[in-house]
Amino acid sequence: MSVQRKGKYALIWLSLILGCLWQPVFAAPQPEWNCRQVEDEWLCNAPDRHQQRPETEEKTGIEPQARPSEPVAAQQRPKEPAEPRPTIQIGQVPGMLPAPPAALSSHVPEGWTCQPDEKGSGWRCKLVGPDPGGKPHLAAVRERKPLFEPAFAAADDRIFSTLLRLLPEDPWEEYCRWERAALGDRHKPTSREDLPINLEADFSQSLDEDLLFFSGNVKVQRGDQRLWADALAYDSNAAIINAWGNVIYEEGGYIFASQSAWLDLEQDRGALTQTHFILGPVPARGTTERSRFENEYLSRHHQVAYTTCPIGHNDWVIHARDLRINRETGHAVGHHVWLEFMNVPFLYSPYFSYPLDDR
Repeated sequence: MSVQRKGKYALIWLSLILGCLWQPVFAAPQPEWNCRQVEDEWLCNAPDRHQQRPETEEKTGIEPQARPSEPVAAQQRPKEPAEPRPTIQIGQVPGMLPAPPAALSSHVPEGWTCQPDEKGSGWRCKLVGPDPGGKPHLAAVRERKPLFEPAFAAADDRIFSTLLRLLPEDPWEEYCRWERAALGDRHKPTSREDLPINLEADFSQSLDEDLLFFSGNVKVQRGDQRLWADALAYDSNAAIINAWGNVIYEEGGYIFASQSAWLDLEQDRGALTQTHFILGPVPARGTTERSRFENEYLSRHHQVAYTTCPIGHNDWVIHARDLRINRETGHAVGHHVWLEFMNVPFLYSPYFSYPLDDR
């Protein structure tokens, strides 16, 4: 064998030996990914190559273990501080949530329901029934309140019907038969001076010489004035009545319902609060916050809702800050009046006057 051929084989063997010695260095395991959990998300960053220390493996002498092939790592980027995010509080893991009782499924909508938390910085979410998995489903229907509340509700109509039964006849039936003038003359106010006072009740008691107390189906009558109440106190010396509890007061075809009433029989004055009324001679009906009677002809009313429509029909309603009714002249005058037509505000006027009868 020539010297040149021996030198060639020596170089080949030397290359193989050096390759085996450097193999552990190149086959050293790569460092793991940097992953951390923020809220319900995972943020992973590639490792920093400057922190790799391959000489550790050489000192330990541990052979590298074979690892499965890994996908190519995403582009490395430096760590950034996590930005603050709104907190989402979830009561339970959806998979661990027990099935709701059958009784709840009839009125509780199924699926995810989220509401703002107490601090207003996050959400509180709850799953009812099976997880819809992103599929569209019918949500609960929210009741929408009207922008404008009607002047009279069903409860008001029931009170009007009670007052109507206490009148001798339905004024709207007479009005439709064109007997309005006769109805107005029928309820023409008469003088109440020197008229006797009749008091009836289930129970009566004399508290002192001039003060009497009545309770249970109380009824008072003097001329065209009539009053019903649950209880009543009467000062015979001052001729003053204080009544409370389901109070109904009528005079000259004008009838009012209230929870309390004050009457000065000597001066023909009175006061009622939160009233429902029917004006038989007009005919009309409505509500007031306060009603004050200054004499047997003149009355003043505040925060009024007023209509001439029959009970159950509220096509139009007149609202007024104050209303003065004069039965002696047959006129009513209102201030800051606005018209409600079909439950919609329609027209405003600072002053309004209209007749109460055919005069």
